[in-house]
Amino acid sequence: MSATMDFTKKFIFVDYKASFPLLEEYDKKYPKLKAELEVIDDLQASVMVRLFLTSQTVPFKPNETTLLALLRSSVALIRQNALYCFDSYYAHEIDSLSNHNFWISGSVENYKLAEIRKVLKEKESKAVTRLSKNVDYLVVGEKSKLHALPTNVKVASTLSFITLLDAPVEVETIEEESIDETEESLLVEKLLETNNDELLALFESINKEDLVEDVLALILGMYKVHPEKTIRVAAKNLLEKESSNCIKELLNFCEARNFLNAKYTVGMEEMEKIKGFNIDLFLYYLVKVQKNHLGKEYLARLDSHWTERFLEESTLLNQEQVELFGKAGERFVFAKNIENFTVHAASPVVWNMDWLKCLEVIEKKEVIVLPKENMLYLLDTLVLESKELKLAGELAIKILHIKKCKTLEIAENFSVESLEKLSFEGCSFNMQGLKSFFEKSSLPNLKHLSFKGFANYKVPKGWEEFLKEKFPNAEIEV
Repeated sequence: MSATMDFTKKFIFVDYKASFPLLEEYDKKYPKLKAELEVIDDLQASVMVRLFLTSQTVPFKPNETTLLALLRSSVALIRQNALYCFDSYYAHEIDSLSNHNFWISGSVENYKLAEIRKVLKEKESKAVTRLSKNVDYLVVGEKSKLHALPTNVKVASTLSFITLLDAPVEVETIEEESIDETEESLLVEKLLETNNDELLALFESINKEDLVEDVLALILGMYKVHPEKTIRVAAKNLLEKESSNCIKELLNFCEARNFLNAKYTVGMEEMEKIKGFNIDLFLYYLVKVQKNHLGKEYLARLDSHWTERFLEESTLLNQEQVELFGKAGERFVFAKNIENFTVHAASPVVWNMDWLKCLEVIEKKEVIVLPKENMLYLLDTLVLESKELKLAGELAIKILHIKKCKTLEIAENFSVESLEKLSFEGCSFNMQGLKSFFEKSSLPNLKHLSFKGFANYKVPKGWEEFLKEKFPNAEIEV
């Protein structure tokens, strides 16, 4: 780790798997899903699929091409959530079907094309299945064959289109479910924000119908780790009023195990299997109160709104180094408040974090391979703790506008134009490679250049003079 850099917000992940595989249960349930993801050339796709399958909100704007691809998925739940997401970002609500020509691409929920045409005809409108100059709106449905949106037609919200076609039963059901979810969410936030003096009174207002999913998980977390004994006792009493098998099983787990002790991680895996209980929120509360490393690691590997919230809060409020392992690395494509990033392995996830200011790769391998794709962002600092750097594309490093670079070896096609500080440390002295590098890199902004710890080689006579002539405004240290 470089002693000269100030990492106030550092995250480390190791053992990252680029394919971000689906959970085993999804592999068995949806055998075609892996093959479908392989043809979508986008890091977001597997993340979105995991979020869609667990009914989580996508916390970023997805690529339109990815959403269009997921609309053709073999899994109905993925198609439905992709359509909702597409509507949110790429479509516009309409308030009338009258006197318009609609281009219908894909299937529209609960309606055959003939039925749509009949409704539109009554409103002096028309449904077509291909683009023409007379089209007013494009309606994108499930299994649409579109691979990209046309630029010369407005996209109508499919959900508002369905509403206007008049499906009262479906709309009423959706609204009722939404109200229930909103009430539960408000109660959870109230429990998290209420101070200890008012929390006991709030417990009195909670009935057994409220003790499901998130509310149940939060009350159980309070029973387990709340710092005030009176709150822990009150939370347990509230849970014991409900005699369901689920709550009895959860109470037995909590009384028998310390879930923030590495010896009992199996307990968390067992709790995940209990239906009607949100282990994500349970772990979030445990980590929020006890700030335990193991809990952070376990929570970070889950696909959940509470995982996202944990990441956001920990990077905003804590100055500590947090280590996350395995699949947790994928989470960082959302963590846009992290500017300084340290990784043990050069990973595709890093190349998609275009807001980074400082990147340090401390992989133990002797060779680090950087890809050509997605290397267009700006960095202040790039540190590579490896003996050799190899590039998948000739322009991979040239297009990086970085101010500082430290590497243990320079590959022949390594070229950077905007460096201010460059150091070679502990590498073998390769005159041919260095000359090739300096010939291709004008380095007009270079202010400091240093060579340290060359192995078994004496620096040739005249080398320092050559460097001073090449870089008259830079401080040279050989």
